[in-house]
Amino acid sequence: MVVGFFESLPPFVKTLPETKQLDYVLNQLKWMENNFDDDENNHRLRKAAMETVLRYSVESNPFYNDERLLYVFCIVGKLSRTMGMKLVMEELHNRKQFYELAEFYVKWAEIFAEERNKERFNEIWSKAVKANAKPISRVDEAFR
Repeated sequence: MVVGFFESLPPFVKTLPETKQLDYVLNQLKWMENNFDDDENNHRLRKAAMETVLRYSVESNPFYNDERLLYVFCIVGKLSRTMGMKLVMEELHNRKQFYELAEFYVKWAEIFAEERNKERFNEIWSKAVKANAKPISRVDEAFR
């Protein structure tokens, strides 16, 4: 039987407040991301990130728009074999997850900045302004 990522966490983690559990999980995922460099381990990281997304990415969950969860989605986008980062970000925007979070638009626009796609970059900037993404200082810093 294959044990899931959350089931494999130490028992003390389950006794922590939910926000501390998310911190612990995020630190585990960051460690995995920094230390795994082969296909088998990247598969484990992708599965762990997806399990985290499925656990916390429900509209009624208090962490639905939490920036820590955005980091997890970025892992999913980087490691996805089918969607990729662009489609992950598009899907998040379509369902209005992280809609008012400036860092979401910054991460999304970085994709197009790297591609030197100024038109799409400016579209993302416009979406950030329209959504009144906060903090506005982060939007100004990233897009000007």
